[in-house]
Amino acid sequence: MNNWSLHWLEASGDLDEVRPAIIRNFEAAYATLSALLPPPRLDILVQRLAGRTIAEMGILGHAYRDSLLSMTVDPDNPNFAQSIEDGALHRQILHEVHHCMRMAGPGYGWTLGEALVSEGLAGRVVREWLGNPPEPW
Repeated sequence: MNNWSLHWLEASGDLDEVRPAIIRNFEAAYATLSALLPPPRLDILVQRLAGRTIAEMGILGHAYRDSLLSMTVDPDNPNFAQSIEDGALHRQILHEVHHCMRMAGPGYGWTLGEALVSEGLAGRVVREWLGNPPEPW
């Protein structure tokens, strides 16, 4: 992961026990992207925040700009382990990376319509890259 720097924010909770699994998912996402195109340079914030994730997944990603994204995890969420096992974290990472790549080019957008397009494209691109079925939403 030459172009990606993981920054562990642990003031709100320790991540030692889940760090290896999270790193494996970032490495897998980097490998997926590297096989298709050069990955962008990114700083990635990884933080633990109880109750601040998608309840059905125990994870939540957010792209801030073309070179910064965050991944919030809640290992106490009963769905978190499944998100590691079934590839949801891998897919979420790629989804957020796609947003960063759009922010470097045409942009994410400012209107509801533009946001719908950006979210739809990110979901579709991840499906193309991984061959997974559509996400529930």
